[in-house]
Amino acid sequence: MSSSEILQDLAMLTKSLMIREGIKRYQLQIHGFCEKGENFIGDVVFFSVVNLDTNKKHNLVMKTAKRSEDIRKTIPVVFAYKRESFMYRDVFPAMKKF
Repeated sequence: MSSSEILQDLAMLTKSLMIREGIKRYQLQIHGFCEKGENFIGDVVFFSVVNLDTNKKHNLVMKTAKRSEDIRKTIPVVFAYKRESFMYRDVFPAMKKF
């Protein structure tokens, strides 16, 4: 995936999140990307969004799947992402309670 596609995805994700949270004025700052070879089925972007009305900063990570049809045929990308989402959403919070 090209860096322009990643940045377009990031802009759309950020806009969607800010609308959902009712934040109208915000500033997006990119802190870094995963290095080549670190994440073989996707691209990772580390970024933050600052609510310009409250100065509250939200540190976030966006992970996008590779768009190559060859990779998608070889690797069960959707299954892998669902499993990863389950870990972050359910398992890790449950482990924190112990």
